[in-house]
Amino acid sequence: MFLAAVVFIVLAVTSYATAAAGDRILGDDDSFFRRLAIGDFKELNKLIKPAILRLADTSVSRDMISFDVRNLRCTSFQVGDMTVSSKKDNLRRVSVPLNIIDLDMVCTFDYSYWAALIFSGGGSARVTSSGNDILAKMAITTNVGTLATRPPNKLVFEQCDANVIINDINFQGGVAAWVANAIEGNLRGKIAAMAKTKICQTLDDWSRTTIADQ
Repeated sequence: MFLAAVVFIVLAVTSYATAAAGDRILGDDDSFFRRLAIGDFKELNKLIKPAILRLADTSVSRDMISFDVRNLRCTSFQVGDMTVSSKKDNLRRVSVPLNIIDLDMVCTFDYSYWAALIFSGGGSARVTSSGNDILAKMAITTNVGTLATRPPNKLVFEQCDANVIINDINFQGGVAAWVANAIEGNLRGKIAAMAKTKICQTLDDWSRTTIADQ
């Protein structure tokens, strides 16, 4: 489902960029910029809210504490703003910087822990993540004719950088307060890094397998 949401965003941006390039393809230095207006994201947010981003199991160890995380998944996605621009590099290629601003999500996971060799427990947790940004750059090309006359047949994400912020982790179950305090900082950083990598990997994988091979 997360992949379907990504596809929706990319196709919308691709249509806009190639249409803009086609309208003014004869210019020497064509460039376009658009920031979507308030309300433009209503349908997009309705689509992506139930999307699920699944992350790998992980663990954190510190001060004789071993904390294992399983079934880590993020959902309830909401986009605050988006900017998209396009620049015609030549008749067959358009560069499209895409900036997704204030992406919010909620993650959940199951956990178990062992501490000081004698304490153990487990439960579930809810992760709040807001104010995230994704900065990407796509290259849209065609090898037949020009983009003014033919649709693109290749799309590659040349750059992707996601800034993911974990605002809070709410533990539920039998975790001792001193265990949560000891590992939460490291766990926030690990979840943020994993989400950042997965988001960019999803964009890259989709463009290479769905667009570039056609």
